[in-house]
Amino acid sequence: MLESLSPVAYDRWQRYWIEEPWGPWRDNLHAAIISRAVQEPHMRRGAQIDMDRFMIRRRDQDAPNRVTNFLRLLFRISKPAPPEKKP
Repeated sequence: MLESLSPVAYDRWQRYWIEEPWGPWRDNLHAAIISRAVQEPHMRRGAQIDMDRFMIRRRDQDAPNRVTNFLRLLFRISKPAPPEKKP
């Protein structure tokens, strides 16, 4: 595509996609919007639902998040328990 389009035409297509995305990404976004709407009644009042939670990602895109989440889990587990209150 870069070889067949002029830089100006490529820039216009890029701007058009930013304003009106198409293809699998757009379909994924629509599915995420529906999923979020279904989840909303089951959430606490005022709770924010992150749209990324419902977006479908390839395994290689999600790998950094899995490592980060695992490290957060280890950090929470490693914290000492709060001292017990005496009656």
